Amino acid sequence: MKTRLKKVVKVSLAICGALALVAGALFGYLTYADSQHEKFYRSGRSINEFLSAYGQALLTAFKNKDLYEVSCLYSVNYYSPSRGRWLLR
Repeated sequence: MKTRLKKVVKVSLAICGALALVAGALFGYLTYADSQHEKFYRSGRSINEFLSAYGQALLTAFKNKDLYEVSCLYSVNYYSPSRGRWLLR
């Protein structure tokens, strides 16, 4: 009877250990998925903020007939005097 009890305890401990490993792996995966979701969410917010600022700059530029607001949103690396001038019509 004692040997059977020992065997049941050993099997139960093995099953509990396996369940603990599965739970740990699942928790790790969920943490990774949450971090990926957070990166994607921050990217979307950044894009929305930029597009909102860009749209507002375009409205201001057309209203004032001045491209300064729009040009502030571009990198100086885009500057090329040989490409012509921007005109607001």
